[in-house]
Amino acid sequence: MIRGLKRLIGLLLLVAVGLVPFGTSADEKRFEGVENAMTPAEFKAAGLDKLSAEELQRLNSWLDAFESGKTPPHAPQSRKPAPAPVVQSTPAMPEPVQAPQATGDSPDDEAIARAGLHEKPAPPPEASSFVASVVPHFEGWSGKTVFELDNGQVWQQRQAGSFAYLGTSDQVRLTKKLFGFWFLEHLDSGRSIGVKRIH
Repeated sequence: MIRGLKRLIGLLLLVAVGLVPFGTSADEKRFEGVENAMTPAEFKAAGLDKLSAEELQRLNSWLDAFESGKTPPHAPQSRKPAPAPVVQSTPAMPEPVQAPQATGDSPDDEAIARAGLHEKPAPPPEASSFVASVVPHFEGWSGKTVFELDNGQVWQQRQAGSFAYLGTSDQVRLTKKLFGFWFLEHLDSGRSIGVKRIH
């Protein structure tokens, strides 16, 4: 009996120690708010200017938890049973008919092309990651550092933090993450910071 009680107490202590946060590391990046991650025009276009200060703070807290990989707080579960599914009595829609495609093998191909029924190629997807070099030289970041890239793009630091680099490598990788937020990673050091494109 006592032996089992000791095991239970030991197990509870291990669980309790695992739940205690040990502080934040120097490398941990905090989300600085959606208002700092977007331009004022993007912020307004997304309708976020209509949120109250409390609503904006709640959104930023959720995005911070989501971006850092922590489980965001969920809405409390209702004790009411789920409503019964609604059964629709309308008949199912038939599958859409594909337009004929020009194959080059029939005399109707020219008529199909003139009617505009040929398939248009889909626009190329926006790259979610690319490598470039900082010009004239990568020296790290501090505050609102601006990064000019060899491809003509200009990016600005959007998260708080600083990093000094004295090496010679100028290569960085820009990666688009969830919700369209971009991160700049210095390839030689492996350090990264949230950025936004300004040109």
